[in-house]
Amino acid sequence: MKRKVDFKKLIFFVVLFCNLSTVGYSQDPEKVDSLLKIIDNSSSDTTICNAYVELGRLHKKKVLDEALKYFISAEKILLKHLNEDEKPDTFYSATYADLLNNKGIIFRKFGNYSESLSCYFKAQDIFLELKDSTGISSTQFNIGAIYRYREEFNKSIEYYKKSLKIREETGEPYGLINCYNAIGIVQRKMHNRTLALEYYNKSLDLSTTIHDTNYIVQSYINIGVVYVKDSSLTEALTIFNQALELAEEMGDLDHIANCKNQIGSVYMLLQNYDLSIKYLSEALARFVQRKDLNKEMGTSIRLSRVYEAKGNYRKAFEYLERYSDLRSILKDEEETKNLVRTEMNHFFEKEKNADSITRVKEIEITDLELKGKNTQIEKDKAQKFAMYGGLFLLLIVVGVVLRSYLRKKKDNVIISEEKERSEELLLNILPKETAEELKEHGKAKARSYDLVSVLFTDFKGFTMISEILTPEELVEEIDYCYKEFDRIIGKHSIEKIKTIGDAYMCAGGLPAANDTHAKNTVDAALEIRDFMLEYKKQREQEGRQGFEIRIGIHTGPVVAGIVGIKKFAYDIWGDAVNTAARMESSGTVGKVNVSGFTYEIIKDDFDCEYRGKVPAKNKGEIDMYYVEKIKR
Repeated sequence: MKRKVDFKKLIFFVVLFCNLSTVGYSQDPEKVDSLLKIIDNSSSDTTICNAYVELGRLHKKKVLDEALKYFISAEKILLKHLNEDEKPDTFYSATYADLLNNKGIIFRKFGNYSESLSCYFKAQDIFLELKDSTGISSTQFNIGAIYRYREEFNKSIEYYKKSLKIREETGEPYGLINCYNAIGIVQRKMHNRTLALEYYNKSLDLSTTIHDTNYIVQSYINIGVVYVKDSSLTEALTIFNQALELAEEMGDLDHIANCKNQIGSVYMLLQNYDLSIKYLSEALARFVQRKDLNKEMGTSIRLSRVYEAKGNYRKAFEYLERYSDLRSILKDEEETKNLVRTEMNHFFEKEKNADSITRVKEIEITDLELKGKNTQIEKDKAQKFAMYGGLFLLLIVVGVVLRSYLRKKKDNVIISEEKERSEELLLNILPKETAEELKEHGKAKARSYDLVSVLFTDFKGFTMISEILTPEELVEEIDYCYKEFDRIIGKHSIEKIKTIGDAYMCAGGLPAANDTHAKNTVDAALEIRDFMLEYKKQREQEGRQGFEIRIGIHTGPVVAGIVGIKKFAYDIWGDAVNTAARMESSGTVGKVNVSGFTYEIIKDDFDCEYRGKVPAKNKGEIDMYYVEKIKR
C-alpha cells in the first residue's frame, strides 16, 4: 500500500536543508544527535529519508565513510518507493538524483572514478526526465570533474561548458563561480595561463560582489597557483597568506589545508625547507583524514622533493613510495577500463531503452501467432520427454563429474601459477638464500660478512633537474636508469640493496661470499659510468638536461639481514657502508672513486689514479683512487 506523504514534515525538512546549506554542513554534534533521534522516533519514510540525507551532508565535510553510510541508508528508502509504488512521488526521484550526485563526489574522493561516473550518469538521466536544469548543470559539472582528475582535459572542458551555459541562463551565482574556477583549473593544466587567469578573475569578481568569503578564498588560491607557474613567488606567497587568513577566520579546515599546501610549495621553491615541511605536513594530515587521495598524492611528492633537497634521503624515499602507491591507485589501468565500460554501458542503456517500445509491440504480435502452435508443441514435448528423460539424467551425471574434474584441474593450475608468482615477487625483494630461509623457518637470521664491496651512486644536480621535469617525467627517467643499473649488476653477480630517491646502493660478496666481489663491483661501476656518459650525450643531443653521476666503492665487513615485519627489506649495516657513502660524496662526476683498501685488492686488474689523502665527513683523511679502466 502506498504511504501518504506527510507534506508538513516534508516542508520542514526542505527548510532545514536550506538552513544547513548556508552554514557549509559543518559537523555539529547537536544537529547530528537531533537527526538520529528523528530517525529513531519517526514512522514516516519521507522524514527518515531526509534525516539520513542531512546526516550524510553533515559528515561529508569531515568523515567520508560515515557520510557514505548515511547516503546508502537513504538510498534504500528511496529505491523501495521508486520500485514498489505505482506512481512514485517526484520527490523521491529528485532526492535520489541529488543523493547520487553526493555519492559520486565521495567515490571521486576515494579515487573510484568508475563508480563515481556511474552515479553521475544515473543522476543526469533522472534530472533530464524531471527537466531540472539546476540538477542537470550540477551533474554535468561533476562529470567534468571526473575527466579533469583523469587528465582528459578536452572532455572535462566540454562538460564544464555545458554546465556553464545553463548557469548563465539561470544566473545562479554559486554555480557560475564553480564553473569559472573549474574551467580556469583545466585551462591552467593545459598551459593556457592567460585564459585561466581570465576565468579566475571572473570568479573573484562575482565572489566579492556577493560577499562570499568561501569562494573568495578559492579564487585567491587558484590565482596564486598561476603566479607560481609564472615564477612570481613573492606575489604568490602574499595571495596565499591572504587566503589562509580568511580561511582561518571561517574555521574551514579544508581551505586551511589547501592554503598551507600551496604555501609549503612556495617555500620549497624559495629553498626555505623547514617552513616548507611544516606547512606541507600540516596540509597532508588533513588530506589523509579526509581520504582525499589526489591531494595526498600531490603533497607527498612535494615532501619527497623537500626532504631530498635537505639530504634526508630516507624520508624522501618514504614519501616518493607513498606518492607512487597513490598514483598506482588513481591512474590504475583497470580503473581506466572500468571508466570506459561505465560510459559505454550508460550510452548502450539509453539506446536500448529507446528501442524497447518498438520491440514490445513486435513481441505481442509474435506471441499471438505462436499461441496456436504452442498447444501441439507441448504435446510433442511430453511424449519426447519420457523417451529422452533417462538419457538426459545420465548426461547430467556425466557432466557434473567432468565439470568437477576440469574445475579441480583448473584450480591446480591457478594454485601453481599463484605460487610461482609469489616466488618471483619474494625473489624480487630478497636474495634467494634469505628467501628460502624465510619460507622454511618464518624468519631469517642476520649474517656477518668479513669482506663485502659496497657501491653507491648519486645523481649530480638532481634537485635542479627535478624542478625542470614534471613528477611523472622525473620518476620515468630515474626508473629508466635504475633498470639499466639492475641489468648491469645482475650481469656481474652483485646484490641490489636499495634505492633512496636518486641514490642507488648495491654490494658484491653477499649473500653468497666470494673472492671476486671487489673486481666484480668495480667492473659494474665502470659499466654504469659508461652508460651514464652515453645517456648524457643522448639527452643533450635531444636538447634536454643531461644526468651526471658520482660513484663510490669501499670494501669492508658488514652485517646483512631483514628489516621490520611490514614491507620488510634486505639491508646491510656497518662502517663499510658509511665509508662507501663517503667515497661517493667525495668523488667527481663521471668517475669511479674507491678507497685505499679497495684499491689494494683490485690494483692488479685496473689502472688507477691516486688522489692522495682526501678529507671525508666524520672519517678524517682517507686514501682515495679514481679507477680509470681495466688493465690490458
